Amino acid sequence: MTIETPVSGAPQTAAEAALAQALEGKHVAYSERNQLVAAISRLWPSHLARHPEDDETWDDEWRTIVCIHSPAGQLTWHIKDGEQYLFSHLAEGEGHWDGHSTPEKYARLQRALSGSTDETCPKCQRRITPENGMINLHRCQGCDEGEQAQTDETAG
Repeated sequence: MTIETPVSGAPQTAAEAALAQALEGKHVAYSERNQLVAAISRLWPSHLARHPEDDETWDDEWRTIVCIHSPAGQLTWHIKDGEQYLFSHLAEGEGHWDGHSTPEKYARLQRALSGSTDETCPKCQRRITPENGMINLHRCQGCDEGEQAQTDETAG
């Protein structure tokens, strides 16, 4: 089955059309996310930074980084160069990523927006450290290790 593309009118297989539709959905999702990041960047001190050019794991058009200094810690997102206009209120500054993971970033965001800057797991109340970082917004790695130990003891 072939489908005409709306832009070029060239025939396209169903798989190519599905891929094009999925990519368009991805671009829309990133654009919506970037609008939220732009709004959040107005809440706390923020700036733009540039991902190192010698790191080939990032496409050149994704090297712009929004760096937000929330009360709960640093939050960073890569944005596509074509969406820098959303961040025209930010100056460029030095990049200084603190090594946070994506789950840590969203846990920090949740704490900052709730007014809590405590670095504790909401499930077990342990202090969050890089060694037992958050798996998601609801539990830390220590919770999983504790649950695994209980399962091992029960099975034993």
